[in-house]
Amino acid sequence: MSTMDVSTTLVRIFGAVFLVLAVASTIGLILKWRSGFAHPHATIDNLNARLKAWWIMIAVITAATWAGAWGVIALFALVSFQCLREYVSLAPTRKGDHRALIWSFYVFLPLQYYLIAAGWYGLFSILIPVYAFLLLPNAAVVQHEGKTGVWRLKDGTLEFAPVTLGVQGLDGTVQVIAGLNEGDTVVLYSQTALKPGARIAVVEQLVPVGGTK
Repeated sequence: MSTMDVSTTLVRIFGAVFLVLAVASTIGLILKWRSGFAHPHATIDNLNARLKAWWIMIAVITAATWAGAWGVIALFALVSFQCLREYVSLAPTRKGDHRALIWSFYVFLPLQYYLIAAGWYGLFSILIPVYAFLLLPNAAVVQHEGKTGVWRLKDGTLEFAPVTLGVQGLDGTVQVIAGLNEGDTVVLYSQTALKPGARIAVVEQLVPVGGTK
């Protein structure tokens, strides 16, 4: 398919979408006029609000498409950023996760889309599943007072144990070369920042909000 054919197809698609939105907006305006602009109507007001949102979305998509490949890639990058931000806002995170989040938001996500724009598909396809998982820290590994380590339960007391890390696996595991003994109990997750001597409740598994064991 030639460039001219693609452009013609896009014009027809966007023209049809704008036509449908124009007809729907006209219907919404007529319904609002018949119900009275001074009187709120939940169903009609909801319809018109959704139509306004669709106008904004279609306008943004049209502008990105008109800007070419870089515009579309930039749009998808922004959408990915917002989706990741929404996911992180709902997922339980700790203070020790901040460094991993910074790498995810400001390094790997922009780099991923740059590789797409540059056509470097070989590296693009393995960036996240290989390099990102190798660099992002394991769930139990945290930073405390400038040292890398884990929180360990010893004789019922919480203490920070500096560790030396080795190989990190793609499944989220990490090799501890030194700093822990066989059979040590370490903290994988805590809703709040931990400190030596803090009292914690040990559970076998995490239960989502509103969920049941």
